[in-house]
Amino acid sequence: IIDKKNIDSGIQTKNVYIGIMPLRSFLKQKWILKIKPQKTEIDIDRDFFKREESYENARSIKKSQSTYELNFNLNKYSILKLNKAGLATKVKGNVIYKSINRQIIANVISNFDQKGFLKLKFNTKLNQDFLKFDLFSSGLDLENSEYIIGNRKISFKKGKFKSNFKFNKLPTETYCKGKFSFSSLKIKQEAFSENINSDLTSFFCKGNNLIGNSENLSYGTLTSNFDLNVPLNKSSNNIDLRGSIGYIDSLNPDIKLSGNIPYWFDRRGINFGDLDTSFNINRTQLSNLNIFRKNDIRGFITAKGELKGKITDPDISIKFNVDYPHYKGIRIREIWEGDIKNEKNQFLLNMKNRYSPIPSFLSVKFDSNLKLDDATFIRVFNSNKGSIGIVKDNDSYNWRADNFPLDELELSINKNQFDRINGIINGAGIVSSDQSYLDGRLAWSLGKYRNLKLANSLFEFKFENNSSYVDSSLYPIDGGIIEVQYDSNKNNLINAEFTNISTNWTILTAIDIFNFDNKKIIPTSQFNILDDLEINKVNNSFSEKIDFINKSIKNNDVLEDKFNLQEYFSKFTSRYNAKVTINADEELNYKLNAKLNGYLDVSRDDYKNEKEEFTIDLEGGLLKGEGSLKIKKLPISAANIFLNQPRELLGGLDINLFYNLDTKSFTSEISTNNSSI
Repeated sequence: IIDKKNIDSGIQTKNVYIGIMPLRSFLKQKWILKIKPQKTEIDIDRDFFKREESYENARSIKKSQSTYELNFNLNKYSILKLNKAGLATKVKGNVIYKSINRQIIANVISNFDQKGFLKLKFNTKLNQDFLKFDLFSSGLDLENSEYIIGNRKISFKKGKFKSNFKFNKLPTETYCKGKFSFSSLKIKQEAFSENINSDLTSFFCKGNNLIGNSENLSYGTLTSNFDLNVPLNKSSNNIDLRGSIGYIDSLNPDIKLSGNIPYWFDRRGINFGDLDTSFNINRTQLSNLNIFRKNDIRGFITAKGELKGKITDPDISIKFNVDYPHYKGIRIREIWEGDIKNEKNQFLLNMKNRYSPIPSFLSVKFDSNLKLDDATFIRVFNSNKGSIGIVKDNDSYNWRADNFPLDELELSINKNQFDRINGIINGAGIVSSDQSYLDGRLAWSLGKYRNLKLANSLFEFKFENNSSYVDSSLYPIDGGIIEVQYDSNKNNLINAEFTNISTNWTILTAIDIFNFDNKKIIPTSQFNILDDLEINKVNNSFSEKIDFINKSIKNNDVLEDKFNLQEYFSKFTSRYNAKVTINADEELNYKLNAKLNGYLDVSRDDYKNEKEEFTIDLEGGLLKGEGSLKIKKLPISAANIFLNQPRELLGGLDINLFYNLDTKSFTSEISTNNSSI
């Protein structure tokens, strides 16, 4: 028997024995046939027996009055497969069909290949309100089995199913006996974001109700408890659902839900009405919820929501508040409110900020699988509207930024230490749906982050798998230009050129970029080594050294703005030109080559030109190996920066220093050059 619409779906038998049972046929006054196939394979789709319309013979007016009974005897295990459902087993037993009342009686046993047995007794009258079935298993092993429920593949890593459940639906009453349970359950994450684990999920009969509950049902870092009450005593009933979801380490449940689902039986089987469920989310970290944590989204959320409508496609409505959300090192210093709704199998998220000097609006559209379709982020600053738009294009997303203000945003480049960022960005690019590929161009005007102040900046970048490329031009607020190129595919990892750059600006920026806490340098990979690079001091921190200088000159002023450096910067002007190259081989052996030409003017007198030029050459290992530092004509007058009473200091110093990072040693030579005090 083959499905014409799908020739791979059908029932095949070989050596079929068909016999008439004459005595029983005579006594019951109907044809009773015994059908006994020697070999049977049932390989069908779930809708194999569903016909859109029955065949009608126009010439046949009278309905056939003949009655018959078919006895199918599967005395050998036969293969049973339900395609697209994942069910594959072997069955044997008896199935009887009686035409007079369209009654099906079955008594079969399933063998799951050394994983256990499942016994089923089934009795129903298709044209009457009558159904009985018994389901028995002393322990069915679910390990490494797969089933498809709806459109999801459910893969069991482990678990056991037990049952002595009996269900009876008669015209006058409906009741059940016994129970069924899943123990030591672990479902793989193929269909979900995380594994699902449960010590015990059981359903048992009490009175005319089927009661279900779960113990320690966990989903990633979430743990939950559910209670389900299914009344059976009416033609139409409501399933009562109560539950709570919490973070593993939380003292109180973070999410509480309640609701009901109407259901009833008819000739088509079990039917469900419209879902009516509500839930509350107490103030909790977004990262406690798996979908946000995996995408590095944080912040505090409070929400109320409803699920209504069809159980297969419910209407979802959620109203929420989010405090200080941040994503991958970018935090918004605001409180947001919004809602989520689904329309035409799509989810729409709309958000806006509250009590902010920069009105902002975020709109995001997701498909039925919560995959991003498009997003628009609009901010209004000084009466000017800026935006960032993301639009899906096949398997990638096109993004575009137009005059988007960064004010009221915060950026963290180290250990969630956030600081405000300012400026306007413009740009465009593309990013793949799995975020393995990203490229684009970006302009940042009037940029400010900590002490990093830029008039304009231009960036061209490309990231693909483990490959990175960035070409940037930076224009400091006090003049000059910095051009930096980073290419992870070349030995010359970083090439940078500095033209007419202020030394003051450089020092303040360097303090912000580098972490001046004591920490050992441990490179992890060539792609993030510059992020992890930190100044390493054995005994004293930078602030302690500045304190020592202040105490030496009996200066009791309190340190301000980055160790009171502005006090020292006011005493001199200095600019430089430089070229810096960082090379890296396959063994992560980083080598630095830097050449700098600069000048120092301590006079601070516009009518005098007392610029003293100096040079610095640094070449050698950055994390290991040998190297050298050569300084020529370093002005001795630089010492006046740290003195209350300037002295007449003339000439310079030449320094030759040779280091070995492997042995942690160095030697140096210091000589004067036309120097006097």
